[in-house]
Amino acid sequence: MSEELQEAAEVRARTERLIDTLGGAGMTQRAIVVGMQLALTERLLTADGAAAAARFLRDQADQVEAWGPDYLAALQS
Repeated sequence: MSEELQEAAEVRARTERLIDTLGGAGMTQRAIVVGMQLALTERLLTADGAAAAARFLRDQADQVEAWGPDYLAALQS
């Protein structure tokens, strides 16, 4: 597997774990949004290649990890 495809697969797995975490934490709407972003990534993968898809997924996963703890804290307060 090429390095780009391997990175895309790793970031996809990370994103899927985030979807599971969000869904389990009562953040179903956020999980749906992340799932839609994952679907967009798969389109990027076929249209623009693995590098574009990996960048998009990495950026999305970073965003979710950045706001996730604050969002969870707000839900629990």
